[in-house]
Amino acid sequence: MPIADQRGASLIEVLVSILILSIGLLGMAGLQTRTLKGNHSALQRSEVVTLTHFIFDAMRANLTAARDGGYATPRTCAVPEASSALIGEDRRAWISAVRSALGDRSSTCVTLAFDASSGTYTVTLEWDDGRAGGLSNQTFVTVSRP
Repeated sequence: MPIADQRGASLIEVLVSILILSIGLLGMAGLQTRTLKGNHSALQRSEVVTLTHFIFDAMRANLTAARDGGYATPRTCAVPEASSALIGEDRRAWISAVRSALGDRSSTCVTLAFDASSGTYTVTLEWDDGRAGGLSNQTFVTVSRP
């Protein structure tokens, strides 16, 4: 076929190539968005583990009160008022850190249940992970003895 009969063919090829490249770039952008959401969810879970250690370390620093069940806290979703007692300040600092790390929302709640027979605390953290792409309501439970 003579070159004169092929006029415009290379322009169509370029347009098709740009279309294919655009679809590929959109796919990569979507993949990057999903990755960021997954990473944020993993970050929150790591922070939950650290926050659990935070309160257990505070209990170990005030061991007598902890072994008496002084740190037991019913389910609460708000930061308590400042207190002059060490337990109250530990609790306030911990709940404030939880709400700061996991989101200052009404769905971010904590529970510290004390079992006197075994001397263990059950720490329950609840938060909303919907923004990070996970299930909306997440719960993390840890049982330990201070």
